[in-house]
Amino acid sequence: TDSETDGTWKWVDGTRMTTRDKLISLHLQTFLGFFFFPLTGCLREWMHFNGSLYYISSNKKSWQESRNDCLQRGADLVIINSKEEQEFTRNFQKLIWIGLTDSEKEGIWKWVDGSLLVTSYWATFEPNGVPQRDEDCAEIKNFHFPNNWNDESCDLERVWICEKKLAT
Repeated sequence: TDSETDGTWKWVDGTRMTTRDKLISLHLQTFLGFFFFPLTGCLREWMHFNGSLYYISSNKKSWQESRNDCLQRGADLVIINSKEEQEFTRNFQKLIWIGLTDSEKEGIWKWVDGSLLVTSYWATFEPNGVPQRDEDCAEIKNFHFPNNWNDESCDLERVWICEKKLAT
């Protein structure tokens, strides 16, 4: 609200909205047609979008270490199940681990919740499963394109997105 001083926006806990908060919100609204809002308290570093909370890491880890971090936060790696969610995650413009793997059986891609991949956003010629690289984990790679998933070695270090579904 800016009820105290017109143009000075504050969160419900009284903290001022940062320039980063404003820029991200404006960018998402302008290019994607939606708003997000960071939360207060211990969830302040999370963003809300379409019924889920999202945490975007600032450091890099392997796919499994990234997943472990999400689980410690009471979440899991992001499961992308709509075009809107794909656009939301793509907007961060980084190499990002998502919660998709074919580590159980080569070529059978499953989300971290065990569900099979139905709708995908693979980049052209992906997944290509280069054998000597053991590419069993999915990342967002070419964020300039709508279809930008790439299969990659799970041991490489990337930033990641955790998703925590909100109760409906």
